[in-house]
Amino acid sequence: LYTTAKSAFDGVFAQWDLDMHLKEVTTQNGENAFYMYATVPSMQPIVDTYQRASGLLSIFYPSLLSQIDNAFASYPDILAGLKANNADAVWKAMEKYAVQALEGRFGTSSDLVILVKSYVDAGRVNHGHTYYLMEGALDRVIENGNGINKYRESDALFNFCNNNSTAWFGPELPVVGEAAKWIIEPIGESSNNYFGVTTADKMKGKNNKYFTTLYTDFPMKIIDNINAYVVESVGTIGEEKGYAKCTKIASQGEIIPAQTPIILELETTQSNANRLLPIASSNTIATNNILKAIFFDEAKTTVETNGKTIRVFNINPNTSVRNPLGFYRYRGTTVKGNKAFLLVDANTSGAKLDGYDMENEETTAGIEEVATPKTNNGAVYYDLQGRRVEKPNRGIYIVNGKKVIIK
Repeated sequence: LYTTAKSAFDGVFAQWDLDMHLKEVTTQNGENAFYMYATVPSMQPIVDTYQRASGLLSIFYPSLLSQIDNAFASYPDILAGLKANNADAVWKAMEKYAVQALEGRFGTSSDLVILVKSYVDAGRVNHGHTYYLMEGALDRVIENGNGINKYRESDALFNFCNNNSTAWFGPELPVVGEAAKWIIEPIGESSNNYFGVTTADKMKGKNNKYFTTLYTDFPMKIIDNINAYVVESVGTIGEEKGYAKCTKIASQGEIIPAQTPIILELETTQSNANRLLPIASSNTIATNNILKAIFFDEAKTTVETNGKTIRVFNINPNTSVRNPLGFYRYRGTTVKGNKAFLLVDANTSGAKLDGYDMENEETTAGIEEVATPKTNNGAVYYDLQGRRVEKPNRGIYIVNGKKVIIK
């Protein structure tokens, strides 16, 4: 009996959708689109099964009732709802375990988990209903004594809506309309279907290349002349103190693993010349990467925890620094999604990007020596473009096959 009861419970619990499903639909303009949805299982079958089984056992085998209850020993709140013949109470208890299941798959900091949990906390998710992915937001308001749903399209947010026939606010899907219909377009390498990145003109390094950061949930093949870097550490002693140590993990023709916050080195700010192709790949995520990122915008207060503060990728207006690009203290209130940042101790100075190779493969990689402002008059200095420099100022130079920083 224990096995039967436990199997019935696990069977219903397994219906909790961890994946989104697609259903074809047509837009008002006649375009092919899809609803993206997930279904929450009804708790009523569990309640009915429990009531039937316990009723029969109480008549014929009362001594075996405890075996059914033992099947729910790890879920006391659910057992209380079953005994009360209350499917809604079972669902309230089930929500807690459903969120735990999502956290187990995606992690507690996942944007999906955070979104679902916010719906659970607000009582917007109910058992036995299907929920559709939408863009924007919904407000439940009272007008002329009636409860209605109002769609708010100004918010560029992922959200969920139901299609329930409730007596009060009514179904949400008809109110949302086109905002719940998703058009799926293929991504390729041509000029009309590419995925490209860009950056501001000011985000230019001393090697005359442009930089930005990126974070995606899918692996990408680098199509154009782009280099991808991770940050391994931030220097703590000597001349490298406060400078981020970066390592190149991919270049043209290679793959950037999914869920990897990266720094991208670009030849131009034009997105059509900075193409990345989303692909199916099982490349391992770099484990030595201290860059952090989120998929959706979040309040800074929810990201800065445990004594950590955010350093975002930006440019230093002080042109005399070794490298104008780096990670600097963020004074805003919202952390942007799909961008990489550093989380450092609150008392740490701004981490400036420096000390990583931004040159071609044939160039000696890495900073091998840190020079003082006083240069060696007998040495021959070359800049990073291979041109001889008679009177080197502050910067990075090639001396005797080594990269040298003059501060």
